[in-house]
Amino acid sequence: MGLALVLLFVGAKMVLAGVIHVPIAASLLVIAAILGGSVLASIWTRRRDERHRA
Repeated sequence: MGLALVLLFVGAKMVLAGVIHVPIAASLLVIAAILGGSVLASIWTRRRDERHRA
């Protein structure tokens, strides 16, 4: 899901490049937040699933 969100963001940024300018730092922050959130969600769901199995 995280990769899909990153690709969606990058695609939207490319399509809207002529209309709106997103600074590089903001883009990197958004991408890092999406990837970090995806990693944390993955860890959280894995631990939750392990607890329910035990």
